[in-house]
Amino acid sequence: MKRLALVAAVVLTGCVETKPIDQMGYAERQELAREILQRCKALGIKDGSPQMDQCIEVEVQKEVSTRQERADGMARFGAGLQAAGNNYSNAMRANRPVTCTTYYNTTRCY
Repeated sequence: MKRLALVAAVVLTGCVETKPIDQMGYAERQELAREILQRCKALGIKDGSPQMDQCIEVEVQKEVSTRQERADGMARFGAGLQAAGNNYSNAMRANRPVTCTTYYNTTRCY
């Protein structure tokens, strides 16, 4: 019972895949809790052991961290697209070439 309470508490403060926790439904939260429990069982950790509680805690923290990094990356990507669009629009209004920058190079766009 302690293990399930721990999973439920931590999952409620985390997030799933690409969806923030505040947008997850009850069923999605339960599914994430089951996935995390399965990860720990797959490592050969016995149910009800202190190691299981530790594994669950670590896996939830990893899940939360990974999802936050993805959300931050997507926000930066969106901001970059917006800036590129603004740059292009402003250049078109001025009837001049646009400098387009990607992660790998800079080029002129017409």
